Amino acid sequence: MNNFESAVMKRTIEIAKSSMDHSDNRFYLAAVGTNNNTIICHSNNLMGKSHPTQARHARNAGNPHAIFLHAEIGCIIRGKGYIDTLFVARIYRDGTLGLAKPCPICMLAIKEKESGIKKVWYTINNNEYGFIKI
Repeated sequence: MNNFESAVMKRTIEIAKSSMDHSDNRFYLAAVGTNNNTIICHSNNLMGKSHPTQARHARNAGNPHAIFLHAEIGCIIRGKGYIDTLFVARIYRDGTLGLAKPCPICMLAIKEKESGIKKVWYTINNNEYGFIKI
């Protein structure tokens, strides 16, 4: 992870942490999309919202009831095909970081050619990050 990627992951964690003030969930997840080393969009898990793109990928992944908007898909929608790298962070209520590897639903969206995504960074724990090359 280079300096820019480290800074974006730190920002992704801050966005996830900022959600703590607005709900009582046991964890918070955020995604940040970049293009050519510039942040272009971000999103959080939105439990009360859905989107046709989320519903389509949930059906295709065999989980048609998972229609609340995942952070990764929210970010992809906002990025409109311009994201080249996606960062995903999960933070628990106690402040520790957790595994934020995209679920099968989100991986379907990430792997679509139209998403433009080539790399995904995600938190594993407080000291480790995972990487997926698309």
